[in-house]
Amino acid sequence: MSRVVLIKQKGSIVINSILDQIRPFYSLEEVIPNSKNIRDLGVNDKDCIIVYAESSLAARTEAVIAIKDKVIETRAMLVLIEGDDGYAMVKDLIPDDLITLKFLHPLDAKVIGPLIIRRMQIQQNRGSKKIMVVDDSEVMLTLAKSWLSDKYDVTLANSGTMAIKYLSLDRPDLILLDYEMPIVSGKTIFEMIRSEADFASIPVIFLTGQNDKQTIMEVLELKPEGYLLKSMEPGEIIKAVDDFFFKHDKVEM
Repeated sequence: MSRVVLIKQKGSIVINSILDQIRPFYSLEEVIPNSKNIRDLGVNDKDCIIVYAESSLAARTEAVIAIKDKVIETRAMLVLIEGDDGYAMVKDLIPDDLITLKFLHPLDAKVIGPLIIRRMQIQQNRGSKKIMVVDDSEVMLTLAKSWLSDKYDVTLANSGTMAIKYLSLDRPDLILLDYEMPIVSGKTIFEMIRSEADFASIPVIFLTGQNDKQTIMEVLELKPEGYLLKSMEPGEIIKAVDDFFFKHDKVEM
């Protein structure tokens, strides 16, 4: 059974209500924030760490850094909930790409609880999701696989021809498609995918090395599910893929 760990110094009615919603689904542990307690947490990438961020936690810089290090080490899901003015100080110590969900005032337990549960369900099922990365650069393919394969089943294709061939053999849940490929461009491959009835509904996110307005407008005119810049940090790309599945997957509550 997956675990939810709540790190808090103080409680609140909203936090207690959120916990009441989570308990029927997951094992729950409450932890007082000090660096030793956090370092000793036995969590993994299927678990969730909820941080109630308020001033008494912000004053314990070493504990916040320990939370950051624990998430990097385990790839656990991190949820940040605003407590008071200390939230800004806590958030400043934790990079955005490590935060899966964040909730600011006014807090609504009826919204927060189900969102955390839903995101955890997707987190638990990530390994079953299939992603195809299409790029003419072997370096980019290698990097993409190293970034994503801990969470997803990743297939690599270094050309449009190979991508279409693989699509006929094993349908992915998402395609990450290089926009600037030579010979057969990403735009052409995208149009080929959309023209085939069997493939047309497969979501596509473009990868692009260009950040100029003209390129971005050209990409968006094709109406993909989105685009990612190759210059983004690996954690940002991983989070963008996680967020895509979170927004588009239908998970029964």
